[in-house]
Amino acid sequence: MNQTSSSDPPDATGHATMEGRGAYNQYSLRPAAAGALAVPLLEQAARAIDLGPEDRPLQIVDYGSSQGRNSLRPIRAAITVLRKRCGEGRPIRVTHTDLPDNDFSTLFHTLNEDADSYLRNQPNVFADAIGRSFFVRACWLRRWFRWGGVRMPPIG
Repeated sequence: MNQTSSSDPPDATGHATMEGRGAYNQYSLRPAAAGALAVPLLEQAARAIDLGPEDRPLQIVDYGSSQGRNSLRPIRAAITVLRKRCGEGRPIRVTHTDLPDNDFSTLFHTLNEDADSYLRNQPNVFADAIGRSFFVRACWLRRWFRWGGVRMPPIG
C-alpha cells in the first residue's frame, strides 16, 4: 500500500494520495459534523427508496470513503431505517469506494474496531471496498439513469 502524504504530487490521473495510517480519521471531526447535517435527508431517502426484490440484498455505496470515520454515522442511520422496513433477515451490503491508493487497511480497521461502526450489533451486514475513482462511475450512472428513464423518488 502506498503510504504517501497529502503533499505528494498528483498521480497520472491528477489525484494526490491522502496520507495513510489513519491520519484522515484523526482529523475528521469537522467534516463528520458537517456531514451529520445531511443524516435526516439520508434517513428520508432510506424510507422512500424502492427496496427491490426481497430475495436480493440491499446495497449502500459510500463514494469517496477515505478511511471510513465520516461514513459510520450516516450509514448506521440508513441501515437502521432499512432494518425497520425489511427486518434483520435481508442482507445489507455496504461498498466503500475510493482511489486505488486509499488507506483501505485503516478503513477496515475502523469498520471492525470503532465503537460507532455500523457493523456493531448488526446481523447480516457486510462491508467491502473498491479501489477506483467514483467520478467515472457517477458520470456513468447519471447517463444510465437518463437513458433508462429511471426517476429517483423526490425527497422533501
